[in-house]
Amino acid sequence: LDVNDGDRLAFFRLTPGATVKIGDKSCSLQPLLGRPFGSLFRVGPDGLLPCQDDGKPRDAGAAQDETRDNRSLVDNNTAQTLSSEDIEAMKR
Repeated sequence: LDVNDGDRLAFFRLTPGATVKIGDKSCSLQPLLGRPFGSLFRVGPDGLLPCQDDGKPRDAGAAQDETRDNRSLVDNNTAQTLSSEDIEAMKR
């Protein structure tokens, strides 16, 4: 779980009976079961509630993936412009 946009990161075993304390509330993780990775939830009076946008569940997984991982990077050995001789000269 990413709480408050990185303020707190926590890992939990996602089981129907699992709970997590967020702020002063103890919330069941049951609403997370079956939801896609990156789905957004808010803490409501009765626990975790999916964030809704025009009646559709909001899923930020795609937007977060673009900024938080390296899957779009291509490793073709062109990033290193220094030769091994240049590196040895800098070490000396």
